[in-house]
Amino acid sequence: MKILVNADLKDHMLQQFSAMEDIELITDTQDPRVEEAEVLIGNHNADLIKRMPALRMVQLLSAGSGDLSDIPGSVPVANAYGAYGAAIAEYLLGATLMIQKNFPLCMEKQKKHIWDRDIPMKLCRDMKVLSVGMGSIGTGYLRLCSMLGMECCGVRRTVHDKPDFVKEIFTMETMDTYLSQADIVALSMPHTAETAGMFNEERLRKMKKDSILLNVGRGSAIVGDDLIKVVQDGWFRGVVLDVTEQEPLPKNSPLWNTERVYITPHISGRWNSGANYESVMQVVKDNLSRFLRNEPPVHIVDRKLGY
Repeated sequence: MKILVNADLKDHMLQQFSAMEDIELITDTQDPRVEEAEVLIGNHNADLIKRMPALRMVQLLSAGSGDLSDIPGSVPVANAYGAYGAAIAEYLLGATLMIQKNFPLCMEKQKKHIWDRDIPMKLCRDMKVLSVGMGSIGTGYLRLCSMLGMECCGVRRTVHDKPDFVKEIFTMETMDTYLSQADIVALSMPHTAETAGMFNEERLRKMKKDSILLNVGRGSAIVGDDLIKVVQDGWFRGVVLDVTEQEPLPKNSPLWNTERVYITPHISGRWNSGANYESVMQVVKDNLSRFLRNEPPVHIVDRKLGY
């Protein structure tokens, strides 16, 4: 069985795939054997998919799915759900502590050689945190927050499977009842028609003025211009964005210089980082083994839901 890998994988993992019984690995998209490949691992595009008439499965290396319109509906697409939860949850906790302990102001003072012992800092204990998105990322983040004594609530499409450390689960329709109480709001939703533009000016202004806003899901969840406007009007102790509406963020975007907004270049769960690579590759290897046994892969993307 021919497998096409269209991604920058490490040699040791390619060797592991090659060592699997009944596998013929292809790593060059210009290889004529691409037409016979039944599985695509990694990146896809319309031109490549057209050259793969034998395609029977696509394995993504991301937890999200993005645009799948170039892949026939009869071809199952699996993502790497669950492989990123631990790393991104730690990123969210780090961002939370950075704002709570006022590290950005401390670093500004350091650059100016100012010894200021009156910088305000807050305890995490008894803070209220709302995770909008309760997959492996949001759930993992709340687990960490609960260890610090925070009151944890979550938002998901339907109310089910409430972990013991979570006080309450809200739906997208009911989350505003808690939004105005939350000290910290963390977004980890995929991009869907329902989540796009969810945090517009109206919803942002429902949040506490001294709250913290974090986004590691998709940049489309927050309307960028609305965020800038609301921040300039005095909202938020801090906003941490690992994702933005347009990526890379244009050099002339006002977000770069908006006070109290801190940006990282979509690296909290970069799949080929040391923190995530092996866990992502294990998901891929397990699904490939299932495919070879004629079993359906796990974490098949629901194209109607978008994840």
